[in-house]
Amino acid sequence: RLGLKDVGYISSKSKYPISDLNADIDFAGKDISRLKLALKAGRSDISIDGKVANAVAWAATKRKVPATATINLRSEFLDLDQLFPEPERLPGGKVKVDTVPLPDWNGSGNISVAKGVFNKLPFANFRSPIKIDDGVIRMSGFKMDMLDGKVEGDLTRNLTDFSRPGFDAKIQAAGVEANELFSAVSPLKGTVFGKINVSGSFSGAVLVASEVMRS
Repeated sequence: RLGLKDVGYISSKSKYPISDLNADIDFAGKDISRLKLALKAGRSDISIDGKVANAVAWAATKRKVPATATINLRSEFLDLDQLFPEPERLPGGKVKVDTVPLPDWNGSGNISVAKGVFNKLPFANFRSPIKIDDGVIRMSGFKMDMLDGKVEGDLTRNLTDFSRPGFDAKIQAAGVEANELFSAVSPLKGTVFGKINVSGSFSGAVLVASEVMRS
């Protein structure tokens, strides 16, 4: 068993400090049989409950043995713009990564976020199952409140090539504020007003949220 209480962490690779880290982790054989974790990262708070099969073997063999996580992630406030800022592009199209990389585990579970920010747009009541397979993240059937309306859909994000990660999204939105939507994704600020419904499929290979919006 490993227990952590009120731990703080600062790294030159991270643009935000981690604080109030509390964890209870139980090990059994090759596995993390119980993972209970809570922390604050910048403005965001994150709580995780779950387990990781082959976690000890994964660490001992320098990632040669695959690990599989089953987790439930909850947050009262999640600032995705702060946690995943736009990285610097280097000559030749490569990317300078300044954030701490996530473990290369496969897994599944659920995400629940009470309030958050994405591409400077506030959202609330986000709910989604999540599945991760070899660097591909899938959220099928996500739902949230955004721009005074309801948004739902499916999202796939392929992170196997971090310089040009692919995405596919199917989105349906009902009753969203037109001016706020078009201000965020186009030059049409202050020209379209009222409530609108949106249905569409989007795909591409771009790096950050602002590029996704422009594409």
